[in-house]
Amino acid sequence: MIEFLELIIIFHAFGDFFFKYQLFQYVDKSSIIVLFFGVLYNLLPLQKFNEWLFPMKSEDEETDYNTAKLDFDTDYDRENPVTKHSALKEWLSLK
Repeated sequence: MIEFLELIIIFHAFGDFFFKYQLFQYVDKSSIIVLFFGVLYNLLPLQKFNEWLFPMKSEDEETDYNTAKLDFDTDYDRENPVTKHSALKEWLSLK
């Protein structure tokens, strides 16, 4: 369903053009222009354009929890009212 949202420009422009032509025998130039840009938008490889414009490195970072837990702002033990004080003491001693 989300993928069809890209086609909503084409569907709206075609529907607008079709109903104006059927009801009023009027060819709407703005609907044709929007339909053209909608088709052009869907045909262009925008993902490749974004990757070229904004290059990003993909780095896989794997660390174990005991190494990474010092960088976390909070965790369950530090937020739990029962274990909060002991967890904070342990976290501060490790820092």
